[in-house]
Amino acid sequence: MDIRLDGAHNFRDLGGLETVDGRKTRTGLLYRSDTLANLTGDDVETLRGLGIRTILDLRAPAEIDLQGRGPFADHAITYVNTSFFPAVAAMTPEEIAMWDEDLAAAYVMGLEGTREVAVAALELIATPDALPLAFHCNAGKDRTGVIAALALGCVGVTPAAIVADYAASARGLVRILERLRTDPTLAPSKEPWPPRRLGAAPETMRRFLEMLQERFGGAAAWARAAGVSDATLEALSRLLVSP
Repeated sequence: MDIRLDGAHNFRDLGGLETVDGRKTRTGLLYRSDTLANLTGDDVETLRGLGIRTILDLRAPAEIDLQGRGPFADHAITYVNTSFFPAVAAMTPEEIAMWDEDLAAAYVMGLEGTREVAVAALELIATPDALPLAFHCNAGKDRTGVIAALALGCVGVTPAAIVADYAASARGLVRILERLRTDPTLAPSKEPWPPRRLGAAPETMRRFLEMLQERFGGAAAWARAAGVSDATLEALSRLLVSP
């Protein structure tokens, strides 16, 4: 469910999504977003009204230094920063080309390259006192999209619902791209990203989920292999899915 904000354009509740056993994810516990650096005063009051206790920021330190955390940082919340996906400066030309040519494969590459961050994110989301929690990156599509897909996949949300959630980012991309064109953390250009990266095509997330299934056995199997305990996976389901 989208939550309209003036200073963030990709903020939504991950509740109400159908699981493979016919249940639904709980509302009011887990939110995803683009950067919160530009929130207005009214936006902050909206987030306070949601009772958010924890912000999980997936941006790199350089992004945070230039963009800031935004006015919500002035309130009594727990803030966790853990940089997800390798920085562009650390990528080989072949890895950068993958982002431009095969976004789903790039997601798998990024996930495997920073798996400890994804594990820490899942463990944080599985902590009752951390909820309600909002996690975000810059555009709220790629890094945030992969963490959302993992968390939802681990609790049994259907692939169709995960794909639809990913594709929902397209609704805010026009406004997000307007912001990114003047983002000081990106190289100056008319388009900060190549065209293949600018959308939230359902096929991208569909292929990512298929690759997770084919290579690892799915989101939960990936998580176990990466070091997430069964107790954490059980806590995720217990917290995020209605009985």
